[in-house]
Amino acid sequence: MGKYILKRLGQAIFTLFAMSIIVFFLARLSGDPADTLLPAEATQEHRDRMMALWGLDRPTHIQYFLFVGNAVRGDFGESLRLPGRDAFNLVMVRMSKTAELALVAMLFAILLALVIGVFSAVYKNSPLDFFGKLIAILGQSLPHFWIGIVLIWIFAVNLRILPTSGYGTWKHFVMPAIVVGWFQVAALMRLVRSAMFEALDSEYVQLARVKGVSPMKVIWKHCFRNALIPPLTYAGIMLGYLVVGSITTEIVFSWPGVGVLVLQSVLARDYAVVQAISIVFGTIIIAVNFLVDILYAFIDPRIRYH
Repeated sequence: MGKYILKRLGQAIFTLFAMSIIVFFLARLSGDPADTLLPAEATQEHRDRMMALWGLDRPTHIQYFLFVGNAVRGDFGESLRLPGRDAFNLVMVRMSKTAELALVAMLFAILLALVIGVFSAVYKNSPLDFFGKLIAILGQSLPHFWIGIVLIWIFAVNLRILPTSGYGTWKHFVMPAIVVGWFQVAALMRLVRSAMFEALDSEYVQLARVKGVSPMKVIWKHCFRNALIPPLTYAGIMLGYLVVGSITTEIVFSWPGVGVLVLQSVLARDYAVVQAISIVFGTIIIAVNFLVDILYAFIDPRIRYH
């Protein structure tokens, strides 16, 4: 077990290192940072002084190691769009709001997808199975912004039971969490349904039924646990998507998260904030996938043995 964890930890560190290289060089592919930092009327003397101040006059590999050293300390410099504001702190303040929305949406998606997926597989070709397929089709075909606008029109404008936008009480989470999580409900439910089909047809389930084990025990103890591997894999990817892919939802509901900050920083070529967001997002996704790999070993002992 320890060897398995160390191997996965080494892979995670290597992936983080590769991601830092990509983030560092991609930020420079969009142009010379000096063109953004200096006004058009700046002299060559001002340009050379700024290049020396930011270390841009040094060799590229030295710049990279300085970038990594500062990133480890959480120092990405000041925001160019908002002078005086630390880029990392700016990202983390917004990230907390996005993380709250992502966790609520993930909880909604997992609970609904597991229940619908399991019963859709157990009662194949029933009205419940048809309902599950309908949820999957609608969740993967309807645009996020359209779902958000429809929910606002129904629950905020007509029924007046939920706020239209903003952040504050639990009511502010309801519509954004449904919008963000619905697509994941569809994808996760299909995985659970397919994995349950395989588990229901396995020999150990047939043996349990022959022994007279109760149907509910067969479904939830013998089938459900062994069908968790594919959904668990997607759950790790899903958390990263929920954190990263909520830009349109945050715009529709005026959610004070990092999604709007990403759009604003890219348009303003705010290198410090863009790099901070990329590193933070990448670290979250790598850490989640590392934890998923560890959970594999507890769910299925064959993984840690091999």
